[in-house]
Amino acid sequence: MNKKFCPNCGHPIKNDADFCPNCGTKLKKEKPADTAQTTKPNEKITPQPAQVSPSRTAVIKNKTPMSKKTKLEIIVAAVVLVIIILFAGIGNWYYSKANQVNRIVNTLRTSSDVSKVIKPEDPAVNVTKDNSKSLRDYFKNVANVQETENDLVNNGTYSDYTLIEDGKSLLFFPKYKLEVPTYNPTVTTSHANSTIYVNGKSVGKVSSDGSDNYSHKIGPLLEGTYSIKIRSKVHGKTLTATLNEEIKSNSNINMDIKTGSFKVKSVPNGVVYINGEKAGKLDKKGTAKFTDYPVTDNMSLYVETTVNGKKVKSEIIKNVENQIYNDETVTLEPKFAGQITKSDAEDLLTRVLNTENPDEDAFVDGKDSRAYSLIADALKKTSDMDGFESISDCSVKILNINLTGKNESTIDFQVSYEFDFEDKTNKQTIEWDGCVIQNNGSNDNPEYQIKDLGKSKMISNKDISKDSDD
Repeated sequence: MNKKFCPNCGHPIKNDADFCPNCGTKLKKEKPADTAQTTKPNEKITPQPAQVSPSRTAVIKNKTPMSKKTKLEIIVAAVVLVIIILFAGIGNWYYSKANQVNRIVNTLRTSSDVSKVIKPEDPAVNVTKDNSKSLRDYFKNVANVQETENDLVNNGTYSDYTLIEDGKSLLFFPKYKLEVPTYNPTVTTSHANSTIYVNGKSVGKVSSDGSDNYSHKIGPLLEGTYSIKIRSKVHGKTLTATLNEEIKSNSNINMDIKTGSFKVKSVPNGVVYINGEKAGKLDKKGTAKFTDYPVTDNMSLYVETTVNGKKVKSEIIKNVENQIYNDETVTLEPKFAGQITKSDAEDLLTRVLNTENPDEDAFVDGKDSRAYSLIADALKKTSDMDGFESISDCSVKILNINLTGKNESTIDFQVSYEFDFEDKTNKQTIEWDGCVIQNNGSNDNPEYQIKDLGKSKMISNKDISKDSDD
Protein backbone atom coordinates (compact mmCIF):
# COMPACT_ATOMS: atom_id res chain seq x y z
CA MET A 1 0.00 0.00 0.00
CA ASN A 2 1.43 3.35 -1.05
CA LYS A 3 2.05 5.91 1.70
CA LYS A 4 0.58 9.36 1.47
CA PHE A 5 2.68 12.47 2.25
CA CYS A 6 1.80 16.08 3.07
CA PRO A 7 2.22 18.24 0.00
CA ASN A 8 3.45 21.13 2.20
CA CYS A 9 5.98 19.62 4.58
CA GLY A 10 6.37 16.05 3.30
CA HIS A 11 5.32 14.44 6.61
CA PRO A 12 3.64 11.02 6.30
CA ILE A 13 -0.10 11.20 6.75
CA LYS A 14 -3.03 8.83 6.86
CA ASN A 15 -4.99 8.31 3.69
CA ASP A 16 -8.19 9.56 5.25
CA ALA A 17 -6.63 12.57 7.10
CA ASP A 18 -8.21 15.99 6.55
CA PHE A 19 -5.26 17.96 7.94
CA CYS A 20 -1.51 17.35 8.23
CA PRO A 21 -0.68 16.46 11.84
CA ASN A 22 2.69 18.18 11.46
CA CYS A 23 2.04 21.54 9.80
CA GLY A 24 -1.77 21.64 9.80
CA THR A 25 -2.18 22.01 6.05
CA LYS A 26 -5.70 21.18 4.88
CA LEU A 27 -5.61 18.19 2.56
CA LYS A 28 -7.66 17.65 -0.57
CA LYS A 29 -9.35 14.28 -0.82
CA GLU A 30 -8.93 12.41 -4.15
CA LYS A 31 -11.76 10.73 -5.89
CA PRO A 32 -11.07 7.03 -6.45
CA ALA A 33 -10.09 6.31 -10.06
CA ASP A 34 -12.44 4.08 -12.10
CA THR A 35 -10.19 1.14 -12.82
CA ALA A 36 -12.90 -1.15 -14.15
CA GLN A 37 -12.16 -2.09 -17.72
CA THR A 38 -14.38 -3.74 -20.24
CA THR A 39 -12.78 -6.85 -21.56
CA LYS A 40 -13.76 -9.17 -24.10
CA PRO A 41 -14.10 -12.81 -23.31
CA ASN A 42 -10.90 -14.77 -23.59
CA GLU A 43 -9.04 -11.51 -24.12
CA LYS A 44 -5.60 -11.59 -22.50
CA ILE A 45 -4.92 -8.76 -20.16
CA THR A 46 -1.42 -7.41 -20.22
CA PRO A 47 -0.27 -5.95 -16.85
CA GLN A 48 0.62 -2.30 -17.02
CA PRO A 49 3.37 -0.70 -14.85
CA ALA A 50 2.07 1.08 -11.77
CA GLN A 51 1.57 4.81 -12.16
CA VAL A 52 2.47 7.07 -9.25
CA SER A 53 0.07 9.90 -8.87
CA PRO A 54 1.70 13.31 -8.71
CA SER A 55 -0.36 13.99 -5.61
CA ARG A 56 1.37 11.12 -3.82
CA THR A 57 4.84 12.47 -4.47
CA ALA A 58 6.40 13.81 -1.23
CA VAL A 59 7.04 17.53 -1.42
CA ILE A 60 9.55 18.36 1.38
CA LYS A 61 10.36 21.99 2.21
CA ASN A 62 13.22 22.58 4.76
CA LYS A 63 12.41 25.30 7.41
CA THR A 64 15.35 27.80 7.69
CA PRO A 65 16.75 27.78 11.31
CA MET A 66 17.12 31.16 13.25
CA SER A 67 20.65 32.57 13.02
CA LYS A 68 22.79 33.16 16.14
CA LYS A 69 22.93 36.89 15.34
CA THR A 70 19.15 37.16 15.37
CA LYS A 71 18.91 35.28 18.64
CA LEU A 72 21.56 37.54 20.21
CA GLU A 73 19.75 40.68 19.04
CA ILE A 74 16.51 39.47 20.62
CA ILE A 75 18.25 38.64 23.93
CA VAL A 76 20.04 42.02 24.03
CA ALA A 77 16.79 43.85 23.32
CA ALA A 78 15.07 41.99 26.15
CA VAL A 79 17.89 42.73 28.60
CA VAL A 80 17.90 46.42 27.66
CA LEU A 81 14.15 46.59 28.18
CA VAL A 82 14.48 45.03 31.64
CA ILE A 83 17.30 47.44 32.55
CA ILE A 84 15.23 50.43 31.43
CA ILE A 85 12.28 49.27 33.51
CA LEU A 86 14.51 48.72 36.58
CA PHE A 87 16.32 52.03 36.02
CA ALA A 88 13.04 53.93 35.85
CA GLY A 89 11.58 52.16 38.90
CA ILE A 90 14.62 52.41 41.15
CA GLY A 91 15.43 55.92 39.93
CA ASN A 92 11.93 57.22 40.63
CA TRP A 93 12.15 55.79 44.15
CA TYR A 94 15.72 56.88 44.99
CA TYR A 95 15.37 60.37 43.50
CA SER A 96 11.86 61.00 44.79
CA LYS A 97 11.41 64.35 46.53
CA ALA A 98 10.79 62.72 49.91
CA ASN A 99 13.92 60.56 49.78
CA GLN A 100 16.10 63.44 48.61
CA VAL A 101 14.79 65.70 51.41
CA ASN A 102 15.55 62.92 53.92
CA ARG A 103 19.14 62.71 52.67
CA ILE A 104 19.54 66.51 52.69
CA VAL A 105 18.36 66.83 56.30
CA ASN A 106 20.43 63.84 57.41
CA THR A 107 23.55 65.32 55.78
CA LEU A 108 22.98 68.67 57.52
CA ARG A 109 22.62 66.88 60.87
CA THR A 110 25.56 64.48 60.61
CA SER A 111 28.15 65.70 58.09
CA SER A 112 30.58 68.62 58.06
CA ASP A 113 30.55 68.76 54.24
CA VAL A 114 27.15 70.07 53.15
CA SER A 115 28.22 71.78 49.94
CA LYS A 116 26.41 69.18 47.79
CA VAL A 117 23.02 69.55 49.45
CA ILE A 118 22.67 73.32 49.94
CA LYS A 119 22.72 76.23 47.52
CA PRO A 120 23.43 79.76 48.80
CA GLU A 121 20.97 82.39 47.66
CA ASP A 122 23.96 84.33 46.31
CA PRO A 123 26.06 82.02 44.11
CA ALA A 124 29.19 83.99 45.01
CA VAL A 125 29.26 82.27 48.41
CA ASN A 126 31.54 79.25 48.66
CA VAL A 127 30.19 76.76 51.19
CA THR A 128 32.85 75.59 53.67
CA LYS A 129 32.97 73.66 56.92
CA ASP A 130 33.37 76.91 58.88
CA ASN A 131 30.69 79.09 57.33
CA SER A 132 28.11 76.28 57.35
CA LYS A 133 28.57 75.44 61.05
CA SER A 134 25.65 77.58 62.24
CA LEU A 135 23.33 76.02 59.65
CA ARG A 136 24.47 72.51 60.61
CA ASP A 137 24.02 73.23 64.31
CA TYR A 138 20.51 74.54 63.62
CA PHE A 139 19.39 71.33 61.90
CA LYS A 140 21.24 69.18 64.43
CA ASN A 141 19.08 70.70 67.18
CA VAL A 142 15.76 70.43 65.33
CA ALA A 143 13.26 68.87 67.73
CA ASN A 144 10.98 67.13 65.20
CA VAL A 145 12.95 65.93 62.17
CA GLN A 146 9.96 64.28 60.49
CA GLU A 147 7.92 67.47 60.70
CA THR A 148 10.81 69.40 59.17
CA GLU A 149 11.03 66.98 56.26
CA ASN A 150 7.25 67.05 55.73
CA ASP A 151 7.25 70.86 55.52
CA LEU A 152 10.00 70.81 52.91
CA VAL A 153 8.29 68.09 50.84
CA ASN A 154 4.74 69.45 51.04
CA ASN A 155 5.31 73.21 51.31
CA GLY A 156 8.77 73.58 49.83
CA THR A 157 9.95 75.71 52.77
CA TYR A 158 11.06 75.41 56.37
CA SER A 159 11.92 78.48 58.42
CA ASP A 160 14.11 80.65 56.14
CA TYR A 161 15.08 77.73 53.90
CA THR A 162 13.55 76.76 50.54
CA LEU A 163 13.64 73.46 48.66
CA ILE A 164 14.53 74.09 45.01
CA GLU A 165 15.12 71.95 41.92
CA ASP A 166 18.72 72.32 40.79
CA GLY A 167 19.33 70.37 37.58
CA LYS A 168 18.95 66.67 36.89
CA SER A 169 20.42 63.49 38.27
CA LEU A 170 21.38 60.89 35.64
CA LEU A 171 19.85 63.22 33.01
CA PHE A 172 16.28 62.23 33.91
CA PHE A 173 15.47 62.70 37.59
CA PRO A 174 14.98 66.10 39.30
CA LYS A 175 17.79 67.06 41.68
CA TYR A 176 16.82 68.98 44.83
CA LYS A 177 18.87 71.25 47.06
CA LEU A 178 18.14 73.47 50.04
CA GLU A 179 18.46 77.15 49.19
CA VAL A 180 19.81 79.10 52.17
CA PRO A 181 19.71 82.88 52.58
CA THR A 182 22.81 85.06 52.41
CA TYR A 183 23.35 88.43 54.03
CA ASN A 184 25.25 91.65 53.34
CA PRO A 185 25.48 93.58 56.62
CA THR A 186 27.15 96.98 56.80
CA VAL A 187 30.02 97.66 59.21
CA THR A 188 30.08 101.23 60.52
CA THR A 189 32.74 103.10 62.48
CA SER A 190 33.59 106.65 63.47
CA HIS A 191 37.14 106.41 62.11
CA ALA A 192 37.85 107.29 58.50
CA ASN A 193 41.04 105.36 57.88
CA SER A 194 39.80 101.91 58.77
CA THR A 195 40.16 98.49 57.16
CA ILE A 196 37.62 95.71 57.72
CA TYR A 197 38.59 92.04 58.14
CA VAL A 198 36.23 89.06 58.18
CA ASN A 199 37.69 85.84 59.64
CA GLY A 200 41.16 87.26 59.16
CA LYS A 201 40.70 88.26 55.51
CA SER A 202 40.66 91.90 54.41
CA VAL A 203 37.36 92.77 52.72
CA GLY A 204 37.91 96.48 52.07
CA LYS A 205 38.14 99.94 53.58
CA VAL A 206 35.36 102.09 54.92
CA SER A 207 34.02 105.11 53.04
CA SER A 208 32.09 108.16 54.20
CA ASP A 209 28.32 108.00 54.28
CA GLY A 210 28.02 111.80 54.25
CA SER A 211 28.04 112.20 58.03
CA ASP A 212 30.56 111.55 60.74
CA ASN A 213 30.22 107.82 60.21
CA TYR A 214 32.11 105.57 57.82
CA SER A 215 30.90 102.26 56.54
CA HIS A 216 31.59 99.26 54.36
CA LYS A 217 29.20 96.51 53.23
CA ILE A 218 30.51 93.00 53.76
CA GLY A 219 29.34 89.70 52.33
CA PRO A 220 27.58 87.86 50.95
CA LEU A 221 27.72 85.63 54.02
CA LEU A 222 25.80 82.61 55.21
CA GLU A 223 24.11 82.83 58.59
CA GLY A 224 26.64 82.22 61.35
CA THR A 225 29.16 83.70 63.76
CA TYR A 226 32.04 85.59 62.19
CA SER A 227 35.15 87.26 63.55
CA ILE A 228 34.97 90.87 62.37
CA LYS A 229 38.00 93.05 62.97
CA ILE A 230 38.55 96.71 62.26
CA ARG A 231 41.96 98.33 62.13
CA SER A 232 42.16 102.09 62.39
CA LYS A 233 44.73 104.80 62.84
CA VAL A 234 43.80 107.22 65.60
CA HIS A 235 46.16 110.09 66.42
CA GLY A 236 48.99 108.26 64.71
CA LYS A 237 48.38 105.08 66.71
CA THR A 238 47.12 101.87 65.13
CA LEU A 239 44.16 100.45 67.00
CA THR A 240 42.29 97.24 66.34
CA ALA A 241 39.03 95.92 67.64
CA THR A 242 37.55 92.46 67.11
CA LEU A 243 33.96 91.38 67.46
CA ASN A 244 32.46 87.90 67.22
CA GLU A 245 29.19 88.75 65.51
CA GLU A 246 26.29 86.40 64.84
CA ILE A 247 25.07 87.40 61.40
CA LYS A 248 21.49 86.50 60.47
CA SER A 249 20.27 89.72 58.86
CA ASN A 250 21.49 92.76 56.93
CA SER A 251 21.58 94.91 60.07
CA ASN A 252 24.39 97.39 60.66
CA ILE A 253 27.34 96.32 62.81
CA ASN A 254 28.75 99.11 64.95
CA MET A 255 32.56 98.90 65.23
CA ASP A 256 33.40 102.27 66.76
CA ILE A 257 36.78 101.92 68.43
CA LYS A 258 36.76 103.07 72.03
CA THR A 259 39.48 102.40 74.56
CA GLY A 260 39.47 101.51 78.22
CA SER A 261 41.80 100.32 80.98
CA PHE A 262 41.14 97.34 83.22
CA LYS A 263 42.77 94.46 85.08
CA VAL A 264 42.18 90.72 84.82
CA LYS A 265 42.74 88.41 87.76
CA SER A 266 42.48 84.64 87.56
CA VAL A 267 44.76 81.60 87.54
CA PRO A 268 48.56 82.11 87.32
CA ASN A 269 49.95 82.03 83.78
CA GLY A 270 46.45 81.85 82.30
CA VAL A 271 45.83 83.15 78.78
CA VAL A 272 43.30 85.97 78.38
CA TYR A 273 40.95 85.91 75.37
CA ILE A 274 38.91 88.95 74.40
CA ASN A 275 36.19 88.50 71.78
CA GLY A 276 37.62 85.08 71.00
CA GLU A 277 41.17 86.29 70.28
CA LYS A 278 44.25 85.92 72.45
CA ALA A 279 44.81 89.29 74.12
CA GLY A 280 47.45 88.66 76.79
CA LYS A 281 48.82 86.40 79.51
CA LEU A 282 48.50 86.52 83.28
CA ASP A 283 51.65 86.63 85.38
CA LYS A 284 52.68 84.20 88.11
CA LYS A 285 50.27 85.87 90.50
CA GLY A 286 47.42 85.51 88.00
CA THR A 287 47.06 89.18 87.09
CA ALA A 288 47.40 91.32 83.97
CA LYS A 289 46.71 94.97 83.20
CA PHE A 290 45.25 96.24 79.94
CA THR A 291 45.73 99.93 79.22
CA ASP A 292 43.88 101.84 76.46
CA TYR A 293 42.57 98.57 75.10
CA PRO A 294 40.07 98.84 72.18
CA VAL A 295 36.56 98.32 73.45
CA THR A 296 33.63 97.17 71.32
CA ASP A 297 29.94 96.48 71.83
CA ASN A 298 29.11 92.99 73.14
CA MET A 299 32.71 92.61 74.33
CA SER A 300 33.45 89.24 75.96
CA LEU A 301 36.41 87.91 77.98
CA TYR A 302 37.52 84.57 79.34
CA VAL A 303 40.71 82.89 80.59
CA GLU A 304 42.15 79.57 79.46
CA THR A 305 44.52 77.41 81.49
CA THR A 306 45.88 73.87 81.48
CA VAL A 307 44.82 71.42 84.19
CA ASN A 308 46.25 67.89 84.18
CA GLY A 309 47.32 68.26 80.56
CA LYS A 310 43.92 69.48 79.36
CA LYS A 311 42.91 73.00 78.36
CA VAL A 312 40.13 74.43 80.50
CA LYS A 313 38.14 77.61 79.86
CA SER A 314 36.72 79.87 82.50
CA GLU A 315 33.25 81.34 82.44
CA ILE A 316 32.72 84.01 79.78
CA ILE A 317 32.26 87.52 81.09
CA LYS A 318 29.87 89.29 78.71
CA ASN A 319 29.29 92.99 78.04
CA VAL A 320 32.70 93.89 79.40
CA GLU A 321 32.36 97.38 77.92
CA ASN A 322 29.67 98.26 80.48
CA GLN A 323 31.91 97.40 83.40
CA ILE A 324 34.87 99.31 81.98
CA TYR A 325 32.91 102.48 81.35
CA ASN A 326 31.41 102.44 84.82
CA ASP A 327 34.75 102.01 86.55
CA GLU A 328 38.07 102.65 84.79
CA THR A 329 39.95 100.72 87.49
CA VAL A 330 37.75 97.63 87.39
CA THR A 331 39.28 94.20 87.94
CA LEU A 332 37.65 91.38 86.00
CA GLU A 333 37.83 87.97 87.66
CA PRO A 334 36.53 85.17 85.41
CA LYS A 335 35.86 81.98 87.37
CA PHE A 336 36.26 78.36 86.39
CA ALA A 337 33.62 75.70 86.92
CA GLY A 338 33.99 74.32 90.43
CA GLN A 339 36.45 77.03 91.48
CA ILE A 340 35.73 78.55 94.89
CA THR A 341 35.32 82.30 95.11
CA LYS A 342 37.34 84.49 97.44
CA SER A 343 34.38 85.25 99.69
CA ASP A 344 33.31 81.58 99.89
CA ALA A 345 36.87 80.57 100.77
CA GLU A 346 37.06 83.19 103.53
CA ASP A 347 33.71 82.08 104.97
CA LEU A 348 34.66 78.39 104.97
CA LEU A 349 38.10 78.87 106.56
CA THR A 350 36.84 81.35 109.15
CA ARG A 351 34.03 78.99 110.17
CA VAL A 352 36.53 76.14 110.61
CA LEU A 353 39.34 78.06 112.31
CA ASN A 354 37.34 80.33 114.62
CA THR A 355 36.29 77.60 117.04
CA GLU A 356 37.78 75.16 119.48
CA ASN A 357 35.65 72.38 117.94
CA PRO A 358 35.92 72.44 114.09
CA ASP A 359 32.93 71.23 112.09
CA GLU A 360 33.86 67.77 110.81
CA ASP A 361 31.46 68.14 107.84
CA ALA A 362 33.70 70.90 106.48
CA PHE A 363 36.43 68.33 105.79
CA VAL A 364 36.74 65.60 103.17
CA ASP A 365 36.65 62.31 105.17
CA GLY A 366 35.43 64.20 108.27
CA LYS A 367 37.35 63.50 111.47
CA ASP A 368 39.59 61.03 109.62
CA SER A 369 40.97 63.88 107.55
CA ARG A 370 44.55 64.94 108.20
CA ALA A 371 43.47 68.58 107.80
CA TYR A 372 40.86 68.15 110.53
CA SER A 373 43.42 66.62 112.86
CA LEU A 374 45.93 69.43 112.30
CA ILE A 375 43.45 72.16 113.19
CA ALA A 376 41.82 70.30 116.07
CA ASP A 377 45.20 69.37 117.62
CA ALA A 378 46.59 72.90 117.26
CA LEU A 379 43.54 74.53 118.82
CA LYS A 380 43.46 71.96 121.64
CA LYS A 381 47.12 72.57 122.33
CA THR A 382 46.45 76.29 122.63
CA SER A 383 43.35 75.85 124.78
CA ASP A 384 45.30 73.58 127.14
CA MET A 385 47.86 76.31 127.82
CA ASP A 386 47.87 77.78 131.31
CA GLY A 387 45.59 80.75 131.70
CA PHE A 388 43.82 80.31 128.32
CA GLU A 389 40.35 81.80 128.25
CA SER A 390 39.08 82.12 124.63
CA ILE A 391 39.67 83.00 121.00
CA SER A 392 38.67 86.65 120.90
CA ASP A 393 39.29 87.20 117.20
CA CYS A 394 40.00 85.16 114.03
CA SER A 395 40.38 86.74 110.61
CA VAL A 396 41.26 85.06 107.31
CA LYS A 397 42.90 86.79 104.36
CA ILE A 398 42.97 85.02 100.99
CA LEU A 399 46.26 85.58 99.19
CA ASN A 400 45.76 83.51 96.05
CA ILE A 401 43.30 81.07 94.46
CA ASN A 402 44.32 78.63 91.72
CA LEU A 403 42.31 76.06 89.79
CA THR A 404 44.25 72.81 90.13
CA GLY A 405 41.73 70.20 89.04
CA LYS A 406 38.13 69.53 88.20
CA ASN A 407 36.07 71.14 91.00
CA GLU A 408 39.26 71.66 92.98
CA SER A 409 41.01 74.89 94.03
CA THR A 410 44.33 75.49 95.77
CA ILE A 411 44.45 78.48 98.11
CA ASP A 412 47.17 80.41 99.89
CA PHE A 413 45.90 82.31 102.93
CA GLN A 414 46.82 83.93 106.23
CA VAL A 415 44.94 83.50 109.47
CA SER A 416 45.34 85.89 112.41
CA TYR A 417 44.28 84.82 115.89
CA GLU A 418 43.89 86.77 119.10
CA PHE A 419 44.03 84.44 122.08
CA ASP A 420 42.91 85.82 125.45
CA PHE A 421 44.76 84.60 128.48
CA GLU A 422 44.27 85.59 132.10
CA ASP A 423 47.15 88.03 132.02
CA LYS A 424 47.61 88.84 128.36
CA THR A 425 46.30 88.80 124.79
CA ASN A 426 48.48 87.01 122.31
CA LYS A 427 48.23 87.58 118.52
CA GLN A 428 49.44 84.95 116.06
CA THR A 429 49.61 85.24 112.29
CA ILE A 430 50.07 81.98 110.36
CA GLU A 431 50.41 81.58 106.61
CA TRP A 432 49.18 78.46 104.84
CA ASP A 433 50.30 77.56 101.31
CA GLY A 434 48.61 74.90 99.18
CA CYS A 435 45.30 74.50 100.99
CA VAL A 436 43.10 72.31 98.75
CA ILE A 437 39.32 72.85 98.69
CA GLN A 438 36.93 70.63 96.75
CA ASN A 439 33.46 71.40 95.45
CA ASN A 440 31.50 68.20 96.06
CA GLY A 441 28.23 69.78 95.00
CA SER A 442 27.25 71.43 91.72
CA ASN A 443 28.11 74.78 90.20
CA ASP A 444 24.69 76.12 91.16
CA ASN A 445 24.69 74.54 94.63
CA PRO A 446 28.33 74.16 95.67
CA GLU A 447 29.37 72.17 98.74
CA TYR A 448 32.93 73.12 99.62
CA GLN A 449 35.10 70.89 101.81
CA ILE A 450 38.73 71.13 102.89
CA LYS A 451 40.83 68.29 101.49
CA ASP A 452 44.29 69.41 102.62
CA LEU A 453 45.64 72.39 104.54
CA GLY A 454 49.04 72.41 102.87
CA LYS A 455 52.11 73.76 104.65
CA SER A 456 52.16 76.43 107.37
CA LYS A 457 54.67 78.89 108.73
CA MET A 458 54.50 81.33 111.61
CA ILE A 459 54.59 84.93 110.44
CA SER A 460 54.34 86.59 113.85
CA ASN A 461 53.52 85.76 117.48
CA LYS A 462 53.45 88.55 120.00
CA ASP A 463 51.80 89.83 123.17
CA ILE A 464 49.56 92.76 122.16
CA SER A 465 48.19 93.43 125.63
CA LYS A 466 51.11 95.77 126.37
CA ASP A 467 50.35 97.76 123.25
CA SER A 468 46.74 98.20 124.38
CA ASP A 469 47.89 99.24 127.86
CA ASP A 470 50.12 101.90 126.37
